[in-house]
Amino acid sequence: MKLTTPAGSAAHGATRARASRVQVQGIDPSFADLFVPEYSELVDGLARKPGQLFPPLVVNQALQRELGAALGDPVLLSFEQPQALNPEFVFGSRQSGAGVRTLRFTLARVLPDRGPGRFGLQPHQALPLNAFVPLAVLQKALAQQGRANAVLVANRGEIAVRVQQTLKTLGIATVAVYSDPDATAPHVLMADEAWPLGGQSAAETYLDMEKIITIALRCGVEAIHPGYGFLSENPRFARTCAEAGIVFIGPSPESMEALGDKISSKELAQQAGAPVVPNSPPCDRVDEAVDRFLATWGFPLLVKAAAGGGGRGMRLVNSLEGLAPALESAGREAKAAFGDRRVFLERYIPRPRHVEIQVLADGMGNTLHLLERDCSIQRRYQKIIEETPSPFLTPELRRRMGEAAVEVTRSAGYVNAGTVEFLLDSETREFYFLEMNTRLQVEHPITDEVLGIDLVEWQVRIASGEKLTLNQDDIQARGHAVECRIYAEDPYNDFAPSVGTLERWLPPTGPGLRLDSGVAQGQTVSTYYDPMLAKLIAWGPDRASSLHRMDLALSQFPVLGVVTNIQFLRQVIRHPKFMEGDYDTGFLSVNSELGRPDSSEEDLNLAQALAAWAMGQVPSQQTRIQAGPGAAQNNPWHTGGKLRLP
Repeated sequence: MKLTTPAGSAAHGATRARASRVQVQGIDPSFADLFVPEYSELVDGLARKPGQLFPPLVVNQALQRELGAALGDPVLLSFEQPQALNPEFVFGSRQSGAGVRTLRFTLARVLPDRGPGRFGLQPHQALPLNAFVPLAVLQKALAQQGRANAVLVANRGEIAVRVQQTLKTLGIATVAVYSDPDATAPHVLMADEAWPLGGQSAAETYLDMEKIITIALRCGVEAIHPGYGFLSENPRFARTCAEAGIVFIGPSPESMEALGDKISSKELAQQAGAPVVPNSPPCDRVDEAVDRFLATWGFPLLVKAAAGGGGRGMRLVNSLEGLAPALESAGREAKAAFGDRRVFLERYIPRPRHVEIQVLADGMGNTLHLLERDCSIQRRYQKIIEETPSPFLTPELRRRMGEAAVEVTRSAGYVNAGTVEFLLDSETREFYFLEMNTRLQVEHPITDEVLGIDLVEWQVRIASGEKLTLNQDDIQARGHAVECRIYAEDPYNDFAPSVGTLERWLPPTGPGLRLDSGVAQGQTVSTYYDPMLAKLIAWGPDRASSLHRMDLALSQFPVLGVVTNIQFLRQVIRHPKFMEGDYDTGFLSVNSELGRPDSSEEDLNLAQALAAWAMGQVPSQQTRIQAGPGAAQNNPWHTGGKLRLP
């Protein structure tokens, strides 16, 4: 069987040398049977080698000369008229397909310009430029119905692994990028193909859009998934992807600009009818606008970065004396984290809960919310425990917040997955629009678990032009889920980051448990990136059972080589107030006992350490030295039962 598209072009994946009017011939083994035996050489050349990510390509000498390509080089085939790949040839169907734009191949064989190499169905005055590819590759591309065949994941750690898992389930090839410290990280080993970014810091690796776009073009991927953090909320990156002909799996640059900025998003939310927390215009010093804000709202107040998230560039200010230093330090931190030093003042709401609404919108005007997540347990304004459904929300309040989130999303013309964040006054139960995160959230797995969906899959489907098959009535919570973020940090030493080698990393398993992780035993935890190691998710038919499952799982999570917050997380979820659902964003600061190790765990911790030692997993002296503030004094070989493990 053979499928031909006469209107194609070819490009060398590395040098970008191009050739036009290329005949692309889709060949299967039966093709050789119709002709002389010499065609078997052609078919044999299209056999895929084990471990080869991109399919093989056979070209004639004429095309090879045009491209200057050697065996093993990447070659991109582009179809100028994708509809020429008529599905009826393959499937016996007359439905028109979206077609395939660009596919990447690996040059496997070169045929002489006579015999099979000169084969063609079109009349030619000159020697034809022939490219022979496996027919099955074209069949699969057509079956994708516009979905990408290869996607680059522009991120690292657990979110890169998470995205790759879904892409592989969808039959999409994955390309990873990595910094020097991440050369052996799980997301690199898991990918079908991995490319070095060269460098160590985020600025010279995962934030370098030029490097990432260059790799994407060389690989011939059709789309980029940004994950969260890094470039995920950068409209310039999304626009650069579009200019390069690469699909950005996320919202449009225009929506990101409107909603990614906290100041403009508040204006949009007000226009959509959502209540907002009073705030000032952007400011970098105490001026007239600041004075007007102070005259109305006074102290305490928050200084907040206009861009980004994750608690970066945020300061609580209680007096005029502390305002100017807070403006300076918050602006400096925002500039380093997001490339934007703008900050503003916001009214401080005492005892607020941080409740966010997950939204999903397709390109056909359909928008719905996927219930809420309570993210009120935070340290340094960064979430560490999230749960859904919120134990605080009534059905009526949930409905109102969901409808407000949908209206904000629609007003911005937003498409793909996003999260509308609200502050909820614990006293009055009034809610206020806080910001919208124009990306996938760290805590999205608990939504996955209670709704039985895959948000990453829906991101890909929507980016592929698919319509939502869900409606709002379909969104019903099934049980309860809680997520704990596992950090390499010392919660009893002001949450100081811990570095070292994971000498022992044995995550718990069992019914209702899910671990999203980007590390493995033996991996080095460096100072270059966020210290989050993993997210542990526990699901149960109700809140009590999910919390019990989480507590049990945390108690069975031994980690050696770095200090972690695992015991601290257990203290929080076992706290009577938390178990009652009576907490807010200030929970950790007002419950000072959480800042001390729980002596009741010392015997268990020592037992785990001794068990690890018996298995030959004792941390090396070098690891103990590197293990961050508080690590040495908490080493079990120095302090006996005072080691804080897990």
